Amino acid sequence: MTSTRGPSTSLRLASPEERGTILRLFSERFGVPGEEFSAYELFLRGRNVWIIRRSEHLWLASELSPHTLGMRLATYTNLGLKPSTYAIQVFGRVATRNIAHLDRDGAQAFLRGQTIVRRFDLDPGFVIVAWDKVPLGCGLYSPAGLLKSLVPKRVRQDAPRIPPV
Repeated sequence: MTSTRGPSTSLRLASPEERGTILRLFSERFGVPGEEFSAYELFLRGRNVWIIRRSEHLWLASELSPHTLGMRLATYTNLGLKPSTYAIQVFGRVATRNIAHLDRDGAQAFLRGQTIVRRFDLDPGFVIVAWDKVPLGCGLYSPAGLLKSLVPKRVRQDAPRIPPV
Protein backbone atom coordinates (compact mmCIF):
# COMPACT_ATOMS: atom_id res chain seq x y z
CA MET A 1 0.00 0.00 0.00
CA THR A 2 1.49 3.34 -0.94
CA SER A 3 0.49 6.70 0.35
CA THR A 4 -1.26 9.21 -1.83
CA ARG A 5 -1.65 11.51 1.13
CA GLY A 6 -0.11 14.94 1.03
CA PRO A 7 0.76 17.08 4.00
CA SER A 8 -2.27 17.88 6.10
CA THR A 9 -2.47 20.50 8.79
CA SER A 10 -5.53 19.23 10.60
CA LEU A 11 -6.16 16.16 12.67
CA ARG A 12 -9.30 14.31 11.65
CA LEU A 13 -11.19 11.19 12.63
CA ALA A 14 -10.52 8.24 10.31
CA SER A 15 -13.50 7.26 8.18
CA PRO A 16 -14.88 3.73 8.63
CA GLU A 17 -13.16 2.72 5.36
CA GLU A 18 -9.81 4.18 6.46
CA ARG A 19 -10.15 2.56 9.87
CA GLY A 20 -10.81 -0.82 8.24
CA THR A 21 -7.78 -0.50 5.96
CA ILE A 22 -5.50 0.47 8.83
CA LEU A 23 -6.70 -2.24 11.20
CA ARG A 24 -6.45 -4.89 8.46
CA LEU A 25 -2.69 -4.39 8.59
CA PHE A 26 -2.66 -5.49 12.21
CA SER A 27 -5.07 -8.39 11.70
CA GLU A 28 -3.82 -9.79 8.37
CA ARG A 29 -0.11 -9.12 8.74
CA PHE A 30 0.33 -9.68 12.48
CA GLY A 31 -2.72 -11.69 13.57
CA VAL A 32 -3.85 -9.05 16.08
CA PRO A 33 -7.59 -9.57 16.63
CA GLY A 34 -9.77 -6.64 15.57
CA GLU A 35 -11.46 -6.52 18.96
CA GLU A 36 -8.16 -5.29 20.45
CA PHE A 37 -8.98 -1.93 18.85
CA SER A 38 -12.68 -1.77 19.68
CA ALA A 39 -12.20 0.70 22.56
CA TYR A 40 -10.14 3.12 20.45
CA GLU A 41 -10.62 5.85 17.87
CA LEU A 42 -8.20 6.47 15.01
CA PHE A 43 -7.22 9.92 13.81
CA LEU A 44 -5.20 10.94 10.76
CA ARG A 45 -2.87 13.87 10.20
CA GLY A 46 -0.63 13.90 7.17
CA ARG A 47 1.05 10.49 6.90
CA ASN A 48 0.48 9.60 10.56
CA VAL A 49 -2.25 7.54 12.20
CA TRP A 50 -2.98 8.27 15.87
CA ILE A 51 -4.89 6.08 18.30
CA ILE A 52 -6.65 7.13 21.48
CA ARG A 53 -9.01 5.37 23.85
CA ARG A 54 -12.62 6.28 23.15
CA SER A 55 -14.00 8.77 25.67
CA GLU A 56 -17.04 10.95 26.17
CA HIS A 57 -14.62 13.91 26.22
CA LEU A 58 -13.10 13.21 22.81
CA TRP A 59 -15.32 15.83 21.18
CA LEU A 60 -13.05 18.45 22.80
CA ALA A 61 -10.39 17.60 20.23
CA SER A 62 -12.42 19.32 17.52
CA GLU A 63 -12.65 22.44 19.70
CA LEU A 64 -8.94 22.54 20.53
CA SER A 65 -7.44 21.51 17.15
CA PRO A 66 -4.52 19.52 18.64
CA HIS A 67 -1.42 18.70 16.60
CA THR A 68 -1.44 15.07 17.80
CA LEU A 69 -3.80 12.95 19.84
CA GLY A 70 -2.98 9.82 21.81
CA MET A 71 -0.23 7.52 20.56
CA ARG A 72 1.12 7.24 17.03
CA LEU A 73 -0.17 3.92 15.72
CA ALA A 74 1.44 3.91 12.28
CA THR A 75 2.89 6.00 9.47
CA TYR A 76 2.24 5.74 5.74
CA THR A 77 5.58 5.12 3.97
CA ASN A 78 6.63 4.22 0.44
CA LEU A 79 6.71 0.58 1.67
CA GLY A 80 3.21 0.69 3.10
CA LEU A 81 1.81 1.32 6.55
CA LYS A 82 4.60 1.06 9.16
CA PRO A 83 3.52 0.34 12.74
CA SER A 84 5.14 2.55 15.37
CA THR A 85 7.48 1.13 17.99
CA TYR A 86 4.98 1.98 20.70
CA ALA A 87 2.07 0.39 18.83
CA ILE A 88 4.06 -2.82 18.53
CA GLN A 89 4.94 -2.73 22.22
CA VAL A 90 1.27 -2.25 23.15
CA PHE A 91 -0.55 -4.44 20.61
CA GLY A 92 2.24 -6.86 19.65
CA ARG A 93 1.67 -8.87 22.83
CA VAL A 94 -1.35 -10.52 21.15
CA ALA A 95 0.20 -10.87 17.68
CA THR A 96 0.51 -14.34 16.19
CA ARG A 97 2.28 -13.77 12.85
CA ASN A 98 5.41 -12.18 11.40
CA ILE A 99 7.26 -12.05 14.70
CA ALA A 100 11.06 -12.28 14.71
CA HIS A 101 12.06 -13.86 18.03
CA LEU A 102 15.59 -12.88 19.04
CA ASP A 103 17.92 -14.13 21.75
CA ARG A 104 19.31 -11.73 24.34
CA ASP A 105 22.32 -10.62 22.27
CA GLY A 106 20.21 -10.20 19.14
CA ALA A 107 17.62 -8.18 21.05
CA GLN A 108 20.31 -5.91 22.49
CA ALA A 109 21.78 -5.37 19.01
CA PHE A 110 18.31 -4.66 17.61
CA LEU A 111 17.62 -2.08 20.34
CA ARG A 112 20.93 -0.38 19.49
CA GLY A 113 19.74 -0.02 15.88
CA GLN A 114 21.85 -2.75 14.32
CA THR A 115 20.79 -4.96 11.43
CA ILE A 116 20.45 -8.65 12.31
CA VAL A 117 21.72 -11.10 9.68
CA ARG A 118 19.61 -14.23 10.07
CA ARG A 119 16.92 -16.07 8.15
CA PHE A 120 13.47 -16.15 9.72
CA ASP A 121 10.27 -17.83 8.55
CA LEU A 122 8.58 -14.46 7.98
CA ASP A 123 6.94 -12.57 5.17
CA PRO A 124 9.19 -9.80 3.82
CA GLY A 125 8.28 -6.32 5.01
CA PHE A 126 7.49 -4.82 8.39
CA VAL A 127 7.68 -7.34 11.24
CA ILE A 128 7.38 -7.41 15.01
CA VAL A 129 10.67 -8.02 16.79
CA ALA A 130 10.49 -9.68 20.21
CA TRP A 131 12.71 -11.03 22.94
CA ASP A 132 11.40 -13.56 25.47
CA LYS A 133 7.83 -12.92 24.23
CA VAL A 134 8.23 -9.16 24.83
CA PRO A 135 7.58 -7.05 21.70
CA LEU A 136 10.49 -4.63 21.29
CA GLY A 137 9.62 -2.74 18.12
CA CYS A 138 9.31 -2.76 14.36
CA GLY A 139 11.84 -4.26 12.00
CA LEU A 140 12.07 -4.46 8.22
CA TYR A 141 12.74 -8.01 7.06
CA SER A 142 14.12 -8.82 3.62
CA PRO A 143 14.17 -12.24 1.91
CA ALA A 144 17.98 -12.01 1.94
CA GLY A 145 17.87 -12.66 5.69
CA LEU A 146 18.38 -9.08 6.85
CA LEU A 147 16.35 -7.72 9.74
CA LYS A 148 16.80 -3.96 9.89
CA SER A 149 16.03 -2.26 13.18
CA LEU A 150 13.51 0.56 12.82
CA VAL A 151 13.76 1.57 16.47
CA PRO A 152 13.91 5.39 16.46
CA LYS A 153 17.25 6.94 17.45
CA ARG A 154 15.73 8.71 20.45
CA VAL A 155 14.43 5.36 21.72
CA ARG A 156 17.77 3.62 21.08
CA GLN A 157 19.50 6.06 23.42
CA ASP A 158 17.01 5.27 26.18
CA ALA A 159 16.87 1.51 25.56
CA PRO A 160 17.65 -0.43 28.73
CA ARG A 161 20.26 -3.15 28.71
CA ILE A 162 18.73 -6.59 28.69
CA PRO A 163 19.99 -8.44 31.77
CA PRO A 164 21.72 -11.81 31.39
CA VAL A 165 19.45 -14.77 31.92
